[in-house]
Amino acid sequence: MTRIPAAALLLATLAVAALAASSMDSPIRIVLTVGFFLLVPGLAAVALARPAWTSVTLAIAIGVSVAADMLVAQAMLLLGWHPVWAFGALLTVSAGLLAVQVVRPA
Repeated sequence: MTRIPAAALLLATLAVAALAASSMDSPIRIVLTVGFFLLVPGLAAVALARPAWTSVTLAIAIGVSVAADMLVAQAMLLLGWHPVWAFGALLTVSAGLLAVQVVRPA
């Protein structure tokens, strides 16, 4: 992933965080949040490996995103986290991985 898509995903992550913090009830919030959970954590992690094909990147990213969501959900249950804390942890890790991709040399 180049810097521009990584920066766009980072901005989307920040938009999801802002919408979650504002507690605004809107269909756009639902669409962005579901899209975040399905794509962003996986794309942030998979892009570090730099797979050769875009189709492989997207397929693996969806699987990694769902797996990361499940791990965070299990941690939330085991540790007694509030859902806001779990969502914040997933946002923070995803934003950190995307920030690395934005600033690292190509």
